[in-house]
Amino acid sequence: MELVKQLLAEIKPKLDSPRLAEAYERLRNAYALRQNDHHPIVQFDWTHWGRYTSLEMAKDPAKNLEQHLLYLKGSLDLGTDYTPMMDLSEPWGTAIVPDAFGCGTRWMGDEPPWSYPIITDVSQVFSIRKPRVSDGCIIQEIKRHIDYAKSVMGGSIPMLVVDMQSPFSVACQIWEWESLMTACCSSPQAAHHFLRIVTEFSIEFLQEYLTWLENPLFPGRNFPSIPENIGINIADDTAAIMLSPEQYEEFALPYNIMVSQAFGGLSIHSCGNYNHQLDNLLKIPNLKAIQCHVGPGEMPAEPLVGKINGKATLWCDWNNLSCGSYASGKELQQEYTIPYLRRFKTGLIVQGPGGANPRELVENYIWLRNQLWTC
Repeated sequence: MELVKQLLAEIKPKLDSPRLAEAYERLRNAYALRQNDHHPIVQFDWTHWGRYTSLEMAKDPAKNLEQHLLYLKGSLDLGTDYTPMMDLSEPWGTAIVPDAFGCGTRWMGDEPPWSYPIITDVSQVFSIRKPRVSDGCIIQEIKRHIDYAKSVMGGSIPMLVVDMQSPFSVACQIWEWESLMTACCSSPQAAHHFLRIVTEFSIEFLQEYLTWLENPLFPGRNFPSIPENIGINIADDTAAIMLSPEQYEEFALPYNIMVSQAFGGLSIHSCGNYNHQLDNLLKIPNLKAIQCHVGPGEMPAEPLVGKINGKATLWCDWNNLSCGSYASGKELQQEYTIPYLRRFKTGLIVQGPGGANPRELVENYIWLRNQLWTC
């Protein structure tokens, strides 16, 4: 508790700082496709993550809060366009909604848990009933963690909208993958029936979740976020990567549109290469942003840049996989990404090139800022 008190004492003055106000303004402009003084660059300090495992954090709200405050303070200290990012649901990963439907959950070492499907055959689908939000054991645990954090720090530090999985991605956790895909071809009525149930529950859960947060940030965990409600974000990995464009248009797009309409906007995260789905994503009403690990090893910059530029905001981040043969984030950006990013006049947010320690993180951020802010 002493460490938490110390961290809060150091963090709270930064929440009213001119630097943070400027960061929020740049992000607002980026999401609104307005001209910015500079494209915002967000650098995270992952050197402060990993103090506890996901299971340790899930079992103890004090450890969960402490870990998030360490990460938050470290990232704020770098002086980039980072804004406070705290999502206390993080230890449970993608298991939140499947758990409410009755799926089994298994913790995977140091990683978040894995869900086991409860539907293995299409004949089971019509007996599934939409659960109540209060039925979710993990959901109630998350509320306990949020309530604990509020009791310790009040509402002073904003919290992110939860990392919501897209309806199709959730359906693939509850309904065994091969059986679901077979049903999409042989029993599409059953597939649509179940996808609608999942979508309706996901909306109801998130609507209640938002009432737990005193100062929510949007669009949510997978994106640099702002206090204004610009809609929420979903992680669409399974549908965006595994489905053909035709399958996506029939079995994923209608339900993502339902989510967008329920919350007044949608931002899409997915790992991998989903260039083949961009035309579908652009059909979503009020699509605010997409997130990609841009690089030759994951999401090639074309046709991405040509299709998205001027139509939605690109949160351009990277990881070791997206680097391909490049040795580091800095080398990836220098040799591959920057020429593409210079084509953006509006609607661009860029992740910093990373580094092994806080000093290197700052140096690499300054390097990227000089590269982008001179164009």
